[in-house]
Amino acid sequence: MKLARVEEIGENGDFVRVDTRVTAKRKGIVGEGFLKKGKGKLEIINVGRGGIIDEEGVVNGLDE
Repeated sequence: MKLARVEEIGENGDFVRVDTRVTAKRKGIVGEGFLKKGKGKLEIINVGRGGIIDEEGVVNGLDE
């Protein structure tokens, strides 16, 4: 395991586990832009509280 920026996780990860608390900086951090940077197959496991995942953005990212 290594420390990585959010952009790197989207680009290189196969699985992403989200378990962070919501802050103004982190709100909606996983959304359409995050998915667009992905390599095609990315599985997201959200065990945190709401707000980190931009659900509308994820749906838009999946539709493309």
